[in-house]
Amino acid sequence: MAGEGAARILRAEDPEVAELCSSGWEITARSFAAVLHAKDIRASELMDFLIGVQPIEIRELLASDSPAILELDHLTESDYPGRAATAHTPLDTETSVATLEHPGFGAFAEDGRLIGMTFVDVETTPAAADTDFTVVVPEYRGRHIATALKAASLLTLTERGIQVFRTGGSADNTAILSADARLGYTIDEHWVTLERPA
Repeated sequence: MAGEGAARILRAEDPEVAELCSSGWEITARSFAAVLHAKDIRASELMDFLIGVQPIEIRELLASDSPAILELDHLTESDYPGRAATAHTPLDTETSVATLEHPGFGAFAEDGRLIGMTFVDVETTPAAADTDFTVVVPEYRGRHIATALKAASLLTLTERGIQVFRTGGSADNTAILSADARLGYTIDEHWVTLERPA
């Protein structure tokens, strides 16, 4: 996973990291990847996470939710920590529509407003899923909504036969690191973003 140009994204243990640093490159961000196997999922605990955020409703997103999804995505587009490795590609009218291959799960406030969402990329061969992104509006952060969103995705996709779940993000995002740990994910990859000084 190496990028060309101004930034390079490498596994933290890659020998090239030391080589680049010795030639003047700087580590500007750190990120991680984590894994969770379906056999290790604790369904009752995941249900507790959903109950714990009530009266906020957590449900799978529908095609009809696309306008609200686009609005939330625009509102939070600058909220993703990290740099090139964890950059979020803004949604458009096509990618904001949840599908079986790219399902989404939303958190809805009592007034019906979409206040958080997570999208997942699903592969059938092998049966695996990788979190695309998870975001919650600022005023609702710190209430474990991201944990509940990811719990809903795990419960739903396990029922659909997914066996391996992956996720990741910025190592500076303590909220998502905490959420992933509560859900049972284990970090198995560390990445660094290096940039050449101007």
